[in-house]
Amino acid sequence: MKNILFKILYDKHTKNWVKYLPTVQLVYNSHYNRSIGTSPDNLYYGTKDEHVENFEKQKTDKAKAFKNINTKLNIGDLVRVEVRNKGKSKGQPNFSIQKYKVTKVIKGNGISTTDRYKLVDSNGNLMKNTYNLSSLLKINL
Repeated sequence: MKNILFKILYDKHTKNWVKYLPTVQLVYNSHYNRSIGTSPDNLYYGTKDEHVENFEKQKTDKAKAFKNINTKLNIGDLVRVEVRNKGKSKGQPNFSIQKYKVTKVIKGNGISTTDRYKLVDSNGNLMKNTYNLSSLLKINL
Protein backbone atom coordinates (compact mmCIF):
# COMPACT_ATOMS: atom_id res chain seq x y z
CA MET A 1 0.00 0.00 0.00
CA LYS A 2 2.89 2.32 0.75
CA ASN A 3 4.14 2.14 -2.85
CA ILE A 4 0.69 2.97 -4.21
CA LEU A 5 0.45 5.93 -1.85
CA PHE A 6 3.88 7.23 -2.84
CA LYS A 7 2.99 7.01 -6.54
CA ILE A 8 -0.21 9.01 -6.01
CA LEU A 9 1.53 11.65 -3.87
CA TYR A 10 4.27 12.01 -6.46
CA ASP A 11 1.80 12.32 -9.36
CA LYS A 12 -0.32 14.89 -7.48
CA HIS A 13 2.71 16.85 -6.19
CA THR A 14 1.39 16.83 -2.63
CA LYS A 15 2.19 15.54 0.85
CA ASN A 16 -1.44 15.35 1.97
CA TRP A 17 -1.59 11.55 2.22
CA VAL A 18 -4.77 11.47 4.34
CA LYS A 19 -6.79 12.86 1.44
CA TYR A 20 -5.70 9.99 -0.84
CA LEU A 21 -5.89 7.11 1.62
CA PRO A 22 -9.39 5.98 0.47
CA THR A 23 -8.10 5.89 -3.12
CA VAL A 24 -5.10 3.80 -2.06
CA GLN A 25 -7.36 1.39 -0.20
CA LEU A 26 -9.64 1.06 -3.25
CA VAL A 27 -6.69 0.38 -5.57
CA TYR A 28 -5.14 -2.15 -3.18
CA ASN A 29 -8.39 -4.03 -2.55
CA SER A 30 -9.27 -4.24 -6.24
CA HIS A 31 -5.94 -5.71 -7.43
CA TYR A 32 -5.00 -9.39 -7.56
CA ASN A 33 -3.25 -10.67 -4.44
CA ARG A 34 -1.02 -13.69 -5.01
CA SER A 35 -1.32 -15.09 -1.48
CA ILE A 36 -5.12 -15.38 -1.61
CA GLY A 37 -5.39 -16.05 -5.34
CA THR A 38 -7.76 -13.17 -6.08
CA SER A 39 -8.37 -9.55 -5.13
CA PRO A 40 -9.51 -8.82 -1.55
CA ASP A 41 -12.72 -7.23 -2.90
CA ASN A 42 -13.45 -10.28 -5.04
CA LEU A 43 -12.81 -12.54 -2.07
CA TYR A 44 -15.05 -10.46 0.20
CA TYR A 45 -17.91 -9.84 -2.23
CA GLY A 46 -17.65 -12.99 -4.36
CA THR A 47 -19.27 -16.35 -3.62
CA LYS A 48 -17.72 -18.00 -0.61
CA ASP A 49 -17.69 -21.57 -1.97
CA GLU A 50 -15.87 -20.57 -5.15
CA HIS A 51 -13.09 -18.83 -3.23
CA VAL A 52 -12.76 -21.54 -0.62
CA GLU A 53 -12.32 -24.14 -3.38
CA ASN A 54 -9.73 -21.98 -5.15
CA PHE A 55 -7.87 -21.33 -1.90
CA GLU A 56 -7.86 -25.02 -0.94
CA LYS A 57 -6.64 -26.03 -4.42
CA GLN A 58 -3.92 -23.41 -4.34
CA LYS A 59 -2.86 -24.50 -0.84
CA THR A 60 -2.68 -28.14 -1.98
CA ASP A 61 -0.66 -27.22 -5.09
CA LYS A 62 1.81 -25.21 -2.99
CA ALA A 63 2.16 -28.06 -0.50
CA LYS A 64 2.90 -30.53 -3.32
CA ALA A 65 5.48 -28.15 -4.81
CA PHE A 66 7.10 -27.64 -1.41
CA LYS A 67 7.39 -31.40 -0.83
CA ASN A 68 9.34 -31.74 -4.08
CA ILE A 69 12.00 -29.26 -2.91
CA ASN A 70 14.95 -30.93 -1.16
CA THR A 71 12.86 -33.62 0.49
CA LYS A 72 15.89 -35.84 0.99
CA LEU A 73 19.62 -35.45 1.37
CA ASN A 74 22.13 -38.04 0.24
CA ILE A 75 25.52 -39.03 1.60
CA GLY A 76 28.09 -36.61 0.21
CA ASP A 77 25.71 -33.64 -0.13
CA LEU A 78 27.06 -30.32 1.11
CA VAL A 79 24.87 -28.42 3.55
CA ARG A 80 24.82 -25.44 5.90
CA VAL A 81 23.44 -25.78 9.43
CA GLU A 82 20.74 -23.49 10.83
CA VAL A 83 22.11 -20.95 13.31
CA ARG A 84 19.88 -19.98 16.23
CA ASN A 85 21.20 -16.97 18.12
CA LYS A 86 18.94 -15.12 20.53
CA GLY A 87 20.69 -11.81 19.87
CA LYS A 88 20.68 -12.24 16.10
CA SER A 89 19.62 -9.12 14.27
CA LYS A 90 17.52 -9.07 11.14
CA GLY A 91 19.49 -9.38 7.93
CA GLN A 92 22.04 -11.83 9.30
CA PRO A 93 22.04 -15.26 7.65
CA ASN A 94 19.98 -17.99 9.28
CA PHE A 95 22.47 -20.66 8.23
CA SER A 96 26.13 -21.20 9.01
CA ILE A 97 28.83 -19.92 6.71
CA GLN A 98 30.76 -23.14 7.18
CA LYS A 99 29.91 -26.04 4.89
CA TYR A 100 29.29 -29.55 6.17
CA LYS A 101 29.09 -32.88 4.35
CA VAL A 102 26.38 -35.49 5.00
CA THR A 103 28.08 -38.71 6.12
CA LYS A 104 25.15 -40.81 7.28
CA VAL A 105 21.38 -40.86 6.76
CA ILE A 106 19.44 -42.23 9.72
CA LYS A 107 16.05 -43.34 8.41
CA GLY A 108 12.94 -42.45 10.37
CA ASN A 109 11.35 -45.27 12.35
CA GLY A 110 7.82 -45.80 13.68
CA ILE A 111 8.21 -43.14 16.37
CA SER A 112 9.91 -40.49 14.24
CA THR A 113 9.08 -40.54 10.55
CA THR A 114 11.64 -37.89 9.61
CA ASP A 115 15.16 -38.77 8.56
CA ARG A 116 18.11 -37.47 10.58
CA TYR A 117 21.55 -36.67 9.21
CA LYS A 118 25.08 -37.01 10.60
CA LEU A 119 27.53 -34.39 9.37
CA VAL A 120 31.25 -33.86 9.13
CA ASP A 121 32.88 -30.41 8.98
CA SER A 122 35.45 -29.27 6.39
CA ASN A 123 38.30 -30.52 8.64
CA GLY A 124 36.83 -34.03 8.76
CA ASN A 125 35.54 -33.74 12.35
CA LEU A 126 32.31 -35.63 12.96
CA MET A 127 29.55 -33.45 14.47
CA LYS A 128 28.13 -34.94 17.69
CA ASN A 129 24.48 -34.00 16.91
CA THR A 130 22.14 -35.35 14.27
CA TYR A 131 20.11 -32.88 12.23
CA ASN A 132 16.71 -33.02 10.56
CA LEU A 133 16.07 -31.67 7.08
CA SER A 134 14.40 -28.46 8.28
CA SER A 135 17.59 -27.36 10.05
CA LEU A 136 19.81 -27.92 6.98
CA LEU A 137 20.24 -25.99 3.76
CA LYS A 138 21.53 -27.96 0.77
CA ILE A 139 24.29 -26.24 -1.18
CA ASN A 140 24.18 -26.69 -4.94
CA LEU A 141 27.62 -26.21 -6.47
